[in-house]
Amino acid sequence: FALLSEPGEALVSLGRTWRDLAASRGLADALVLGLTNGSCGYLVPEADYRQDGYEAEATMYGPTTAADATAALATALDAALERLR
Repeated sequence: FALLSEPGEALVSLGRTWRDLAASRGLADALVLGLTNGSCGYLVPEADYRQDGYEAEATMYGPTTAADATAALATALDAALERLR
């Protein structure tokens, strides 16, 4: 079981990507918690960012925000799992 927290509001598709990422590392029951420990705005995948909707306009860090957050999550998951071994 894993709790995945992020300081922003992720679109549903991104939350699913993060659950799949956790599952690929053996954490089948992952719960994504949004708006934890502050807020950095919306976390929008690049394809959605290019559609120029409300969430894209409220994304503070540009079109790579979701990819950057996903890479950081992967690094954090790998480090946490390594410590447990």
